[in-house]
Amino acid sequence: MLTLTDSGTDTQFARVAGVALLITVLTLVLLFAIRSAPAGVHAPPHALVLWKIEALAYLAMTVSGIALARSLPLTGAALATGGALNVVQLGIGLTMFRPLLDGGPGLEPMFKPVWMAAFFFFFAGKAALGLAGLSYGRALWSKGTGMAHWLGGVAALTGLVGMVLGAAGMVTGQVLIWQVGAVGTLAALFLGLALLVAPPRAEA
Repeated sequence: MLTLTDSGTDTQFARVAGVALLITVLTLVLLFAIRSAPAGVHAPPHALVLWKIEALAYLAMTVSGIALARSLPLTGAALATGGALNVVQLGIGLTMFRPLLDGGPGLEPMFKPVWMAAFFFFFAGKAALGLAGLSYGRALWSKGTGMAHWLGGVAALTGLVGMVLGAAGMVTGQVLIWQVGAVGTLAALFLGLALLVAPPRAEA
């Protein structure tokens, strides 16, 4: 197995981050698989539950990334940054969207900038997680063997595209929502698998 660090606990932190990433992918799949909200309803109950689970997963990712940053500085910092930014954007949606929509015409002018701010954090978070995939994927591609080698290559490639699209979304705005979301989900999937299948190991 690939050796990237001297701390055995980093294996556990990486796996926690990997599970958290896969949870975010699963929640997104479930959001699209379950019937959407009826007209005039901001979000059905199942969506609110899934978003809260997703926020907790990103929080776990943030803490794990901070813990990994000592041994894997770029990967850990990018995981922590991406996780924290996504906690913020989900928090904005969960706590501010509904009150602003229900507040009547007087609050309507406030909804759009809050909505745009949430998606700015969304794009920034996807860019950071793309960087994490690129960083860890490159290490696996160059030092890993077998499945870890190829998984690292895919994680690096999807991470690179996710990073570029996320950064572009920060500049262009909502026009790239679907592209960033789709590629960001793939990048999260392959980075999550890479962290689970080939986590950093302690030196023998």
